[in-house]
Amino acid sequence: MSQIFFFTGENAYALGLEKKRWMDQFRDKHGPENLIRLDAAGLSFGAFLDEAASAPFIAEKRLIVLQGTPKFLKEETLSIPEHLHPDAVLLIADGKPDKRLSAVKELQKFSTLKEFPLLDRKALDAWIDQHAKSLGTSIAPPARAHLVAIVGEDQEMLASELTKLTLAATGRAITSEDIDMLAMPSGEQEVWTLTNLLSAGKKREALAYARSLQERGTTAQSLWAILLWMLENLTLVAAAAAANERNPGKIASQLGVPFPSVRTLMPLASVIDPVALRSFVSQVVSDDIELKTGGYRATAEAPEELVALIDRFILRCGSLVRK
Repeated sequence: MSQIFFFTGENAYALGLEKKRWMDQFRDKHGPENLIRLDAAGLSFGAFLDEAASAPFIAEKRLIVLQGTPKFLKEETLSIPEHLHPDAVLLIADGKPDKRLSAVKELQKFSTLKEFPLLDRKALDAWIDQHAKSLGTSIAPPARAHLVAIVGEDQEMLASELTKLTLAATGRAITSEDIDMLAMPSGEQEVWTLTNLLSAGKKREALAYARSLQERGTTAQSLWAILLWMLENLTLVAAAAAANERNPGKIASQLGVPFPSVRTLMPLASVIDPVALRSFVSQVVSDDIELKTGGYRATAEAPEELVALIDRFILRCGSLVRK
């Protein structure tokens, strides 16, 4: 029976649920003192061996959960099975392992591999229906399709939104109107953080946050798309604010901007300089045309020019506030 398991795949929600199930069941059966959690970041081979070679404490088994793939040498990685205590189980969880690391290749050779791929649309629809049912509600196909269009296909985000929508729709099915009123559009959290920094005039902090998103895996292309989405909705909300309309619900229904987005963007839209905004929109439209027609080079391998445009966007956006 295998002692080493490797959980991987892009479906972070399913992977996380299965890892939690393992940990909960193991803790209940063998006690919390026999559940060890390690983070691969900065983990030395010696520190790993201290845990891997230890026997269970007054129990049959010991579970070691390793989050991420450690940067061990090839020889060190290959020696893991012989060092692992016979009554210990090693679970490695890494949704997107760096396949350039020799440890990844070697670990997967002698581990029981369990992959968690993203669901296709049919399976995702079935999951949404089942999850809504488990929460004590239901969602019709048109509303379900609307939810995915607003939130995206990330199961973790969908699960969170379904929980919130269930509370609002107590005793009835979730509707498209509920979704328009309450669901958080994909990318909204990033926009919320950026706009709050920018409306406070904190351009340097906004730049640092944008760079941290890229360091955590958000591509420059994805971030640019988020910023364009933000600017499109900011322009609409700013126009409403300039006409002395501050009711988020009314703006959402009249202009087609998601209600949560109106609430997010209103603080900045209320203090924006209309002349500066027009100039800014013109510049961004020009930049986007250049990106799409080859005027700027912006590939996954060479995103430097797009990163510079993102920086300029944030700096100029942070200067839109009326003096």
